[in-house]
Amino acid sequence: MVSDRAVCVRCGDGIFVVCWHCISPKNGALTIRVFVIAHKSEAHTADDFAAHLEAEEKHCLKLYAEGTMREILRRGDEKGAILVLEVESEEQARDVCADLPFAKLGMLSFDIYPTLPGLWPLIPAS
Repeated sequence: MVSDRAVCVRCGDGIFVVCWHCISPKNGALTIRVFVIAHKSEAHTADDFAAHLEAEEKHCLKLYAEGTMREILRRGDEKGAILVLEVESEEQARDVCADLPFAKLGMLSFDIYPTLPGLWPLIPAS
C-alpha cells in the first residue's frame, strides 16, 4: 500500500513506524521494553561467578526462548551486563531479575529502567 503518511509496518494503521498495539503483543498482552543494568558484586570473585555460570546461562536461555529476555550484553567496563527485557510491567522485570541464579546468590544487583513507546501515539493518523 502506497501512502503519503507513515503507516505501521505490521497492520497498516496510519501512525509512525510501528503502532502502539503492534509493538510487542506477547501472550495477548501489551508489553514494554525494560533496560536493566546488572552490577556484579565486588564481594564475589571470578571463580564464584564461574562456579554458577552454567545455571545462569540455562536460565537466561530459557528467558530468551520465551521472549522475555530480548538481549543480554556484556558491559564495556566488565562490571556486569545490560539486559533488555520484554515484560508487562516494571514489577515483572524486577521479578525476572530477582529470579536469576546470580541474583539469588547475592552476586548481582540491578538498576531497572522501564521505557514508554516513542512519540507515535501522539502523531495523528491523518
